[in-house]
Amino acid sequence: MRLISCHIENFGKFSNFDLSFQEGCNIICEENGWGKSTLMAFLRVMLFGFANEGKRNDLENERRRYKPWQGGAYGGSLTFEADGRQYICYRTFGDKEKDDHFELRDAKSHLEVGTFTEKLGEELFQIDQESFFKSVCITQSQSDIRFATTTGSMNAKLGNLIGEAGDITDFDAVDKKLSDLLNQMSPRRSTGSLNKENKEIQLYRQEIRQKEEIEKSIQSLKDMQQNELARKDALEAERGQVNEKQKQLVFAEKRKRYQELQKDAERKQEEYRQQRDFFPAELPIEEELEQKIKTAEAMEESRAAMEIYRLSEEEEEALKLYEQRFSAGIPDQDMLEEIRTDIQNWRNSQKKLEESELSEHDKKKLQDDQRKFAGGCPEEEELTRRINDWETRNRKKEALNTKEVSLDMARMMAKKAAEDAKARAEAKAVAKAAEIKRQEEEREKALAAAKKKQQRKRLLLVLGGILAAAGIGLMFCFLPAGIALLAAGILLIVPAVTIRIEQPVEETEPDFLDAWNEADEEPVEDEENEKVRTLEEAIRADRLFIQKTDADLKAYLESYGIAWDEYSLSGELHQLKTEVREYRNLLERQENYEMQTRICRNDELQQKIESFFKNFYSSESFPGGEYGELLQKLCNNVEKYRQLCEKQKSYQQRAGQYDKKQEELTDYIKHLSMEPENDLHEQLLEIRKHLHICGERSNTLSSALQLLKEYEENEDCSILKEEPETSVDESAEQLYERQKQISEQMERVQKNIHSYMTQLDDYEEELENLNEKETLLAERKEAYEGKLKKYHQLEKTQMFLRTAKEKFTEKYMEPLMCGFQKYYRMLTGEDAVGYRLDTNAVLTVEQQGLPRNPELLSAGYRDLLGLCMRMALVDAMYQDSSPFLLLDDPFVNYDDRKLAGAMEFLNKASSDYQMIYFTCQKQRKG
Repeated sequence: MRLISCHIENFGKFSNFDLSFQEGCNIICEENGWGKSTLMAFLRVMLFGFANEGKRNDLENERRRYKPWQGGAYGGSLTFEADGRQYICYRTFGDKEKDDHFELRDAKSHLEVGTFTEKLGEELFQIDQESFFKSVCITQSQSDIRFATTTGSMNAKLGNLIGEAGDITDFDAVDKKLSDLLNQMSPRRSTGSLNKENKEIQLYRQEIRQKEEIEKSIQSLKDMQQNELARKDALEAERGQVNEKQKQLVFAEKRKRYQELQKDAERKQEEYRQQRDFFPAELPIEEELEQKIKTAEAMEESRAAMEIYRLSEEEEEALKLYEQRFSAGIPDQDMLEEIRTDIQNWRNSQKKLEESELSEHDKKKLQDDQRKFAGGCPEEEELTRRINDWETRNRKKEALNTKEVSLDMARMMAKKAAEDAKARAEAKAVAKAAEIKRQEEEREKALAAAKKKQQRKRLLLVLGGILAAAGIGLMFCFLPAGIALLAAGILLIVPAVTIRIEQPVEETEPDFLDAWNEADEEPVEDEENEKVRTLEEAIRADRLFIQKTDADLKAYLESYGIAWDEYSLSGELHQLKTEVREYRNLLERQENYEMQTRICRNDELQQKIESFFKNFYSSESFPGGEYGELLQKLCNNVEKYRQLCEKQKSYQQRAGQYDKKQEELTDYIKHLSMEPENDLHEQLLEIRKHLHICGERSNTLSSALQLLKEYEENEDCSILKEEPETSVDESAEQLYERQKQISEQMERVQKNIHSYMTQLDDYEEELENLNEKETLLAERKEAYEGKLKKYHQLEKTQMFLRTAKEKFTEKYMEPLMCGFQKYYRMLTGEDAVGYRLDTNAVLTVEQQGLPRNPELLSAGYRDLLGLCMRMALVDAMYQDSSPFLLLDDPFVNYDDRKLAGAMEFLNKASSDYQMIYFTCQKQRKG
């Protein structure tokens, strides 16, 4: 079998990708990230489908891992040859296996065929996907000898038993199941079911040995329970005696309590009577008394406020002065704000006047400019125009040298153009003569060719006529020969007639020579002369402009006293422009100042302000126009006057309130049949104090009488009076302590009894469980012996199966070893001395007299041995037909010497197998 080509529609990072394969070794050398592993996975998936579809990890689940990065159809096609016939396999993949689509078509007819099914890889290679990974597909990560093991499918293929390979194919699965079952049942492993059952049987035996001890414990607990019950009866009798003594003590306490309540009621009655005698008449109402006390407190506050608002002598003098000043009325806030605004406007006008006045320097500068421009001040636009003319004059003067050089160059170019025109005329004459000669030669050749055609035409016509005449003559005597000669004559005449002879046309001169002549007639020399004339005129115009500008500016500057100087003239013009601008600005400021001065001389605002202040102050009080300070003084006087008026008004209000409250309180105290004192507030507080005490004594008396009444209602007081007193030799505390001790002892006894009962229940339940476990022990022992017997039978079964498998695999060990030695020699150039294979295809190497595990060797040697073993397995498995091989750079761990052998291996092995070799190293391409 061999691969021919593949097309990847979309798979991983590949999209619309095509690749063809040749016989022998196909090396795909690309850099990391190109997609070599993805391409190798595509070839395998087209044969076997996806692996690890049940994995959740996207890296392990190939269906999700190779889902197209850019979306679109998922799949492609693979063209291959098997048994001398070529096929095309089409596969598309969905999100699940049920969404996949498989088609197989004949490569030549493109008809769908049923030679193979969707299990294409298994049917072609006759092994499953796992065996494919261990033989035909050699990857970098699986090239180690540790992974070069055989499967049941490979064993069946090695034994050439594909047709009846069921037993050997299933050997690994059956052996694994037997091993798992034996491990699960093992009596020697801690996790084995037989080991666990044996431990449970031993535990049952240990528990059953405790049965006799439990029976003894049950009897002991019953005896202790009887002792505790007897002790409980004794404690009950003792508690009855203590209760009787407590009753006697309680009766004595009740008698004593009744007597105390009687005495307490009599004492509280006397205390209330003494306190009630303070009031000559009825008791005052508490709410009314509280209201009067608040009135007294308010009266005291009014008196204190009177002192606060009482005017001092200085304040009385100031109030009289303010009343005289504001006799015409107090200015309101709006009037003050209006005057404040007027003052601010007046100040602004004065400030503008000061700011608009010219400084001494500016005044001097204005006088100088007036003298300088006495004859007239130049306009700024005129100065700008003259500055622009001067700058244009300078640019033209600077450009004169350049233009003169250009003029010299133009004159040289005109001279050179005249010389070139003469040379071109001579060249044209030569070219024209050559062309005439060439045309004459071509006409002579055309005449010769026409002459030859004419001769050939005449010859064909003569021969045709002779044959036709001869044919006509023979037709009378021998018809077939006559017809043949006639036909031959006609065949010669017809081509002769069709020959066309063209006569050469006489031409006077070719077209391209006319075009050349027209190009020669262009006025090249006239153009250069025109450039010279233009430059000469431009230079004359520039010199005339310079002379005119110099004369004009010289006269203009002299009119303003400025000397002519070509090098400083530009600065003088700009300076003159600046002086003109400053002069006009000074004139404007002077005119503005004079206008402000005229306005201030007739200022009605100042008159309005002074007229306002004259209503409150004399005109001598505001010299120099300090209106702001005067307004602030007026505002302060107004505020002070208002405060004094408000304070005097508050004093008068509080004095009236005080007199009214004093009269009210005096009437109230007289109403209580008491004489008013000097301090009415203190007298009312004393009255409230006695009223509260009287109320408290009344409440205390009511409580004492209520307690006595309730006690007489609840107790039979007649018995307390008549029953004689009895004595008890113990106090209540002692009796309480004895009762407490008895209760604690009773509680401990009860707990002991309950504990014994609980333990008895537990022991009896445990005894019952032990009886059941004796029965279960017998059943467990019987079941354990049966399972142990089955375990030994399974051990023998596995041993027999492995023996049969070893005998089965012995017959292909020698071909495997030969193949291993063959490839070992190919890769290393040495014989595989010391290497052995057992019947399980496990390789060992003899070192220091003992067989060693190859896993102990270096990574490079392990990879080399793994490759030899895999190739030996492929040779043994496919003796009739050779499959293709997939190699994903298995030489990555090789040193230089082994790498040279690897290249030799690729060259030799590719003669037997088609190999698809993936690598990222150019030195490994062979």
